[in-house]
Amino acid sequence: MTITNLIIALVISNCSDFAKRLELPLRLPLRTHEIATFEILGTYPTLEVSVLLTNKCSFHFLHGRVSDYRNPRALQVSLPSAEHFRRKAIVSGSKLWLRPERVCRSSGTGGTERWLGSNPPV
Repeated sequence: MTITNLIIALVISNCSDFAKRLELPLRLPLRTHEIATFEILGTYPTLEVSVLLTNKCSFHFLHGRVSDYRNPRALQVSLPSAEHFRRKAIVSGSKLWLRPERVCRSSGTGGTERWLGSNPPV
């Protein structure tokens, strides 16, 4: 088995585990025939890999774990400006985007905590 095959096995295993923990709508476990592109972006000092599946979903693997997942069919939204509501925003856009990241990290990278309700832990 070559080093590349070992890297593919490691990354696909981590992507499958990540998808299972977040209950992503993917057929699990992921198999090598479901990979459209597999790009090794760096190996030293840390392994960085980008994986695009045949269904156009993608994973980014960095520092020994999945750091990013993208689904092209997911809803993409942008926040309206403060002038849209004619009042000052209570939460800034940057603070609002930190919350999902924190939730994703705690549920998808080794933690057992998961948020599905309407009141996220802050």
